[in-house]
Amino acid sequence: MALSASELSAMRSAQQAVLPDRCTILRPTYTVSAVGDPEEAFGTVATSVPCRLAWAAPKARVELEGERFVDTWAMVLTLPFGQDIQAGDRVEVAGETFEVIAVHPPSAWQTAVRCEVVRV
Repeated sequence: MALSASELSAMRSAQQAVLPDRCTILRPTYTVSAVGDPEEAFGTVATSVPCRLAWAAPKARVELEGERFVDTWAMVLTLPFGQDIQAGDRVEVAGETFEVIAVHPPSAWQTAVRCEVVRV
């Protein structure tokens, strides 16, 4: 069974209509200071993007932070189909900032963009 273009478009519209939150997507840019130090700044890619933030399956990443290991719980961010977002971007949702760890690869009948994010 195949979906028609109009059916897929309707499904994408329905998916977007139930995204309850809004986010701002920020993308890093890198420069070098006058003394040769690397500098990172974030520019705005998009604002007021419909989204939904949810906990991922119960799993934690264990990462080294300073001299200790910490649990970092991953979350899944859902965005409208076709939204420009990349690993390394930051997303501001409800006053909190998250870093995009991975963007799920596209599929034939994709109705939304999904990303794995962690709080920064």
